[in-house]
Amino acid sequence: MQLAAGFSDTYWRRASLGDVRETYQFLFGTLADTPFVIIAAVVVGLAIVGALRREWVDHTPADLPLRAHELGAGLACLVVPLCAVLVGVYITGVFVPRYALAGVIGLSLVLPLGVWRARSPGAFGDLVLCLAFAFLFGQSVYQVLSSPPQFHDPVAGRPALLPQLADPGPLVVEGGLVYLQLWYYLPTDLRSRLVYLADPVAARQYTGTDTIDRNYLALRRWAPVNIETYGSFTAQRRQFAVYAAGSGWLVKKLRDDGANLEEASRGPGGGGG
Repeated sequence: MQLAAGFSDTYWRRASLGDVRETYQFLFGTLADTPFVIIAAVVVGLAIVGALRREWVDHTPADLPLRAHELGAGLACLVVPLCAVLVGVYITGVFVPRYALAGVIGLSLVLPLGVWRARSPGAFGDLVLCLAFAFLFGQSVYQVLSSPPQFHDPVAGRPALLPQLADPGPLVVEGGLVYLQLWYYLPTDLRSRLVYLADPVAARQYTGTDTIDRNYLALRRWAPVNIETYGSFTAQRRQFAVYAAGSGWLVKKLRDDGANLEEASRGPGGGGG
């Protein structure tokens, strides 16, 4: 947490109390959909009927009490997203809703256990909940299979990239998010030509965040990506090509440093200079 807090000022997303609602919506948004609301109402209704009629099912002994530690564990699971946001707001300073994904595990345990302990007549509530989850899962699978995601090769979609790699010398990519995609999908013999220049100070100055550049400097210790520091690279090379794809700080930095930029090409595949 101390390490994360040290980078909070330049992280790409700051934490706020407004993240509480967004996080719960991100994690449990589908539970607010009309089909699930109807199913939940049926389950609750069955539980109430069972409580009024005192018709307990055989698989749930009437003398089985609700332990305090079980109740505490269930509530703790449900407040995991809230705690995650509070840690981001008051300790680390950074937060993204996916950081609280562990909260889904809590609800996945609390909900079926709660229905089971409600002891609806003939365990009908248990059956309804089981069928509901099976239906929702099947619906999700059907949506994926009926409209499968299409793969888009980032290299094939940038026709200006390969011709620029045919020229001698390195090709520097400006966009931090785009670089790794292009590097990965390039032919192996061309990967060594694609370079990203990292400079956390410059990134912080021009974009307000240095997350990508810090991560790339760490990544190069573990993967064969071509990550160079801006200062050392520009000190050794007077001329090099820049492939402007995605947002970044490099072109602005070069202009401020007095570089003579000449636009080579511009179009759907990006531009080089």
